Amino acid sequence: MAVRPLNTLDSGARHGSCEVKPEVLGRDESLDGKMKKFLSHAHSQRTSPWKVFGIAAVLLTAATSAQAWVIDFDTDQNGNDIVHGQVIDNEYSNQIPGANAGLGVDISGRNNSYYYGHPDIAMAFDSGPLDWDDPDLQAPFTDLSSGATINPGNILVIQENDYGCGDGVCNDPDDEEAGGYFEFKFHDANGDAKAVEITSIDFFDIESSEGYGWVKFYSGSDSSGYTEIGSFYVPVTGNNDCINTWKQVTYNIADVTKIKIKFKGSGGIDNIVGQASGGGGGTGVPEPASLALFAGGLLGFAGIRRRWTQGAQTKES
Repeated sequence: MAVRPLNTLDSGARHGSCEVKPEVLGRDESLDGKMKKFLSHAHSQRTSPWKVFGIAAVLLTAATSAQAWVIDFDTDQNGNDIVHGQVIDNEYSNQIPGANAGLGVDISGRNNSYYYGHPDIAMAFDSGPLDWDDPDLQAPFTDLSSGATINPGNILVIQENDYGCGDGVCNDPDDEEAGGYFEFKFHDANGDAKAVEITSIDFFDIESSEGYGWVKFYSGSDSSGYTEIGSFYVPVTGNNDCINTWKQVTYNIADVTKIKIKFKGSGGIDNIVGQASGGGGGTGVPEPASLALFAGGLLGFAGIRRRWTQGAQTKES
């Protein structure tokens, strides 16, 4: 969806019935899938092998250089499963999975009802099971604009109570009705602020009555101070009594060292996608199968080209 700056209003996507026909996200967007689609199209169009080589090389380079890291709240920096109700703070402090070595992020939560004794806790909520107390946070979630549905696993919420949270896993996970905000601070292995580029963030269960919160991006550091470099509304995912809703917002904003996401009501986030500021995030290592496919495709097209040329020469003679 398009990004909405803070000076833009939107009444939100509203559905008055349950007549939504979801299309489950399952399209092959892997490098292998894109390469296969391109080579198949080039074959059908009798494309010059030199053109095939050039375009496929660009595709391979773009796909690998743009390889992103994702904070999904399902596993921590060590590959351990994050459980339902787990307090999220230093799970990625030493390393964001898939990012360049040493890139970490500290995560914190602030409760809008802290003055009533509600805890300042960012917490993982498992959206999979159907027996939790909060049905609004149970998968699948549907984008009311496109009909696409996802099963996100854990999503990040502001915890409403502190029952049993002292051991790092809350006994009664529930998102705060009054909302709050999340804060993310990115840093290197030495703890110094490290700039990243944020590509997109997924939002869940945000109705029009709960908007508008905001998403703010900052550059700078704790020592030098922060400068706001982008402000946007939290999206209204939609109102529907029959299905739970989500939206993905694309930002593509660079030089980010801190993010603050404020909710005015309940809801959650997931899949914070980013890369090194200016592009090239992650390790950028091509998939072995894709490299083989790329090489094999080019060899195949070389043979096809020879047959085309021979055929043309035969017709001319």
